[in-house]
Amino acid sequence: MTVDAWRTSLAARAGASALEDLSVLGDSFLDLSTAHPSGMAQLFAGRTTLLANLVRDPDMLAGARRRVRLLAEAVEAERQRGGAGQPNLVIGVVHGATADTTANATTASTSDAVISQPVLLRPVTITQRGDEEWELELEPHLVLNPVFEAELTAAGGLLDGPELAAGSFANGGFDPRGAL
Repeated sequence: MTVDAWRTSLAARAGASALEDLSVLGDSFLDLSTAHPSGMAQLFAGRTTLLANLVRDPDMLAGARRRVRLLAEAVEAERQRGGAGQPNLVIGVVHGATADTTANATTASTSDAVISQPVLLRPVTITQRGDEEWELELEPHLVLNPVFEAELTAAGGLLDGPELAAGSFANGGFDPRGAL
């Protein structure tokens, strides 16, 4: 078996990855794009942050708690299967199309499937506190999505992942705008 055949076989057994397309997460993700600014400042400062400090609206908080619970369950299931099981704060998403070829006994068709691929990943620790509260804490490093980096390189693109990630840690603090 060649290395390429082995990789293809391994990828088929592993299934879809959120590193390739965020849509595989279903509802087990938390969108912080509309989070409260003071909660985001606390999180970006490296402090443990209650979910209630990020999502202040009571109705939205209930949905956020449900999503975080689903995320925590998905992470635990991945760990039990022997995977990494690490949730990440996604910084930057590339949207694009990929050729998806489907074949059956009578027809073969090619369609463009829209994917949403994360660019930068910052690991986050999620801890349940009581029945309904969750804490989030960012880990001290940031990485370029290795799937995105490999695809970009294969397409002839040049990107220095460590330099890009380092741009988010200017002046002793974390600011993702430096990398974007």
